[in-house]
Amino acid sequence: MEVVKNTSLVKVFKGVPSVSHYVIAEYSKNDKDSIARLIRAHKQDFETFGPLNYELQEVKAGKGISRRKIYWLNEQQSYLLLTYLKNTKEVREFKIKLINEYFLLRNSIAQPPQNCPAADNMSTRIAGYKGQLALKKKEIERLRFELIQANEKLKEYEVVQPLRAAVLKEYKKQIETQKHQAIMLEHNILDLAGGYARLREEILGSAEALELVANSLKERIKTIDHFIKGIERYMPAAKDVAKTATKHAKTNNQWMMVSVKQKLKGER
Repeated sequence: MEVVKNTSLVKVFKGVPSVSHYVIAEYSKNDKDSIARLIRAHKQDFETFGPLNYELQEVKAGKGISRRKIYWLNEQQSYLLLTYLKNTKEVREFKIKLINEYFLLRNSIAQPPQNCPAADNMSTRIAGYKGQLALKKKEIERLRFELIQANEKLKEYEVVQPLRAAVLKEYKKQIETQKHQAIMLEHNILDLAGGYARLREEILGSAEALELVANSLKERIKTIDHFIKGIERYMPAAKDVAKTATKHAKTNNQWMMVSVKQKLKGER
């Protein structure tokens, strides 16, 4: 189908006001091949707003002829493409110009003059809009299905959330119990440490008392030794008497031990 020229930018292609990706590349200061790759990469996004139309143009290439693919984007598709581009000064200026061009074209189509050939294409344009409406309905159905899924997940969350809250409450209760037990254990350890400290002081006091007794006994032993030496010096016979007394004492102790052992054996 031949492209009908309506404005400097927007043309009616297959009954739909459209703009070529060549024009978008030129006015937005972008490479046309990059624009084409961007359209192919997001093809499903563009088809949300209607069929992705294109034409193949023959161009001379040296001695032969090659074909180039030109995408024709409708109003929504062209605006979508501009949102994918970097918002440079050229892109912003082109957006304003393109919006104005679409506005002028819609007015010219809305009120075509009598006997105007463009009026004959009204049914074609209506068919194109019906196609876009069908795609919109499909999109609405998809969104409705996603909404149902979201509601189901919300119901699951409403059921699971109280259980999570109960588990969290029990967990917090256990933590508080463990904290209380830890505090009690700390107090018990402190009490035990205090008891050991007091016992240490008592033992030290007993040791000091025993040390005083031991020192006193040592002094008394020294006095007795000194007294015995004096007796031995003045009465040599007293030495023998002391030895004899010591010997008798040892003998008596030995017999006493034997007697005790025999008594213990008899009791068994």
